[in-house]
Amino acid sequence: MASGSGNRENPGRIAESGGQDTGCIVCGAPLQYFELPEKQTCEKCRRTVLSDARCSRGHFVCDLCHKQDPIEVVRKICATSKETNMLRMMSEIRRHPAFKTHGPEHHSLVPGVILATYRNLGGKIDPLQIQAAIDRGGLLPGGACGYMGSCGAAIGAGIAFSTILGATPLRSEPRQSSQKITARILDRIADINAARCCRRECYIALMAAAELSHEYLPIALHASEQPECDTFELNQECPGAMCPFFPAPQKR
Repeated sequence: MASGSGNRENPGRIAESGGQDTGCIVCGAPLQYFELPEKQTCEKCRRTVLSDARCSRGHFVCDLCHKQDPIEVVRKICATSKETNMLRMMSEIRRHPAFKTHGPEHHSLVPGVILATYRNLGGKIDPLQIQAAIDRGGLLPGGACGYMGSCGAAIGAGIAFSTILGATPLRSEPRQSSQKITARILDRIADINAARCCRRECYIALMAAAELSHEYLPIALHASEQPECDTFELNQECPGAMCPFFPAPQKR
């Protein structure tokens, strides 16, 4: 990241993002993002870790604590839901109050939803495979889309496809296919020149996964019904009409 992108009073501080539903889960104040990680002590577990972000009022909640409750929601719904439309299952999960507009829990949501709906469509998936994929998504840190150059929603889709295809580091064809799928989905996400939006990225990943499933899977995934965002006012970085899910003027 260019050195000129920082705040002039503090070159290490590069951006703020806030709002009651999108900012600090302790107080709702905006989050501050840094060019270099700083030591922070978690308000919940009291662990001290290096982090790329914290609340503008000094609060910090680590990734493990931030996603603990919402990932349990993902586990339960993916284990029990009979839904076959990925977008509907995603909406069911995100309606739970444990889910915020943004957060690393979305990295687990995508593989969980893909695999659960694939199972519901008749695909051969073991419950333990779904839970393992959710866990793998949980390994991706918050802010991966910016700090690691690869959105967790795209990687989450790759996790799901690698699970279905039986990919391992030593199985060349499934490994290659999973990486191509992830790259194609990431390319779709990167087409939009905007700050992160976990909802938008998950929508794109799931819709692209449905298209690619016709090419790579024995059973096609479903992501019908073009979604329309009804929470854009919560996202201070919303790009507006640049987003394919931004509502038409007459509906706002």
